[in-house]
Amino acid sequence: MRIALRRLLKSPGFTLLAVLTLALGIGANVAVFSVVNAVLLRPLPYPEPDRLVLLREKSAQFDAGSVSYPNYLDWREGQKSLTDLALYRRENFNVSLPAAPGATAEPERVFGARVTENFFAILGLAPRLGRAFTPEEDAPGGPRAVLLSDPLWRRMFTSAPDVVGRTVMMDGVERTVVGVMPPEARLPTRSEFWVPVGELRSSPGTLLRGAHGGWSSLGRLRPGVTLAQAASELNIIAADLDRKYPDTNAGRRVSASSLLEGYVGDYRHSLWLLLGAVGGVLLIACANVANLQLARAAGRARELAVRAALGAGRGRLAREMLAESALLAA
Repeated sequence: MRIALRRLLKSPGFTLLAVLTLALGIGANVAVFSVVNAVLLRPLPYPEPDRLVLLREKSAQFDAGSVSYPNYLDWREGQKSLTDLALYRRENFNVSLPAAPGATAEPERVFGARVTENFFAILGLAPRLGRAFTPEEDAPGGPRAVLLSDPLWRRMFTSAPDVVGRTVMMDGVERTVVGVMPPEARLPTRSEFWVPVGELRSSPGTLLRGAHGGWSSLGRLRPGVTLAQAASELNIIAADLDRKYPDTNAGRRVSASSLLEGYVGDYRHSLWLLLGAVGGVLLIACANVANLQLARAAGRARELAVRAALGAGRGRLAREMLAESALLAA
């Protein structure tokens, strides 16, 4: 190994070129595999994630469109295959802490979500501080409450342990912090807070059966129930709603998928193709370094012949070549 190291130091141009070639190939693979591992291979950070089901509405225009709020209520009341159904959608607010007298609070645009009060119970997550929403907060005219994500709690409240009960301004409305969720809570993606759906339940735009305001539904399969069975039951309910409300529900059915598949299904094929592509780049990098090694070995033919004449065996010479390759790889 010492001889191999001295030889590499005597050829800094060759050594630097080989190391950079390998580093580029390895770096691209590490970066893409990190994405594939986080998105496709690693299980969702919830208890029994394979039982979590994402429900959307299927129509002639969309395979997985948003859910109508009245349809969600009928699904929830009529189904028996899921422990419960929750509703949620993305929303963003201008968020700031209440300003001191005579001062102006600088708002921050933050991505979050509206959720029903049973949302985190279905996910199987409990707040790290405080509590989740109550049914009273998820009702029209209920108290204005908010749940914070772990990053928002750390950034805006500097990880204050007494954050529960404090207030925060959201689009000019004062809300009370009732809890802080653990880092695993990140549904929908990039959400940094959650507010109840209830305050919208008296809105005509929400109560119209034909209104599809970007809602998704989340459920958890009961033990022993398969996704196919749950989808079949929900589609029976959807077919009944089709007959009752032909003006708004004609041809509408339920699209059911596992939560993981619902979020990564559109990207799965592309990510595997990308991983295969960078794998090819790594093979090309290795082939290039191998060619450099062969050219270097050819230039040392006289030296190797002299060493062989002095008694060095083939194994001894091969081990030195392998030592150089191992040092470059390291």
